[in-house]
Amino acid sequence: MHFDYSHQTIPELKETVATAIAKHRAYLTVADSMAALQQKISAPALTATIARYNQLATQHQDVDFGKPAQYLFPIEQGPFYAIEVGCGAYTTGDGLKVNGDHEVLAANGQAISGLYAIGSDGSAIMYGDTYGVEIPGSHAGFCVFSGIHAVDHLATTIK
Repeated sequence: MHFDYSHQTIPELKETVATAIAKHRAYLTVADSMAALQQKISAPALTATIARYNQLATQHQDVDFGKPAQYLFPIEQGPFYAIEVGCGAYTTGDGLKVNGDHEVLAANGQAISGLYAIGSDGSAIMYGDTYGVEIPGSHAGFCVFSGIHAVDHLATTIK
């Protein structure tokens, strides 16, 4: 089966990739076969992973990850590309100290009644026993969660 990519969401993608190849960008690796790509990027499980994916695509059922059948297409014809992605996140490691309800803590460790810090402003809670920002999306998730949780807590304390 061949998928028609005539409706492109990034119409300049082919030109951008061609330019990167011509400029020998270190983040882009190209190979004519999956085995060659596996060797070039030192990814020992790549061909086995692609073989498994192709098996699922041929069966039109992704029992491993639940990808909808209409998006399953075997990866068969090269060239094949590997792009190194550097993940980053906007955050601060020096946010205000807050408790589990996102109330700002005074120097003595006591919550300051009615004062909340969420997102980046309350990010000091993210370090140590929680999770680090090297996990893509973790800070964004914390921003959403902390805002909702702080509002819920505030609502329960208003009399």
